[in-house]
Amino acid sequence: VKEKECRVLVLNYRTKSDDGKWAQNGIVATVVNGEAVPVVQSRITDACFNDVVLIPMGADKVFVRSSTGDDVLAIVNSAAEFFKLVFSNRMRWD
Repeated sequence: VKEKECRVLVLNYRTKSDDGKWAQNGIVATVVNGEAVPVVQSRITDACFNDVVLIPMGADKVFVRSSTGDDVLAIVNSAAEFFKLVFSNRMRWD
């Protein structure tokens, strides 16, 4: 009789400092009125924020980051009136 070997694979992920810095430079936001992410991305690009990138997180949440690696919160705060039109909630990624 052969015994069956049972192995359990446990994935272990350790955050690297680069990953943490990348996430901390972004924000999590809620898209206003449930608009499609590509539509919101087009509006942001049309407003000449070419380095602001949206990453869908599911439902109406997006991760907003800068493609140049800058702190996106500073960019959003500098044009707060515009970004209030596309995002209802904005918060730093913790």
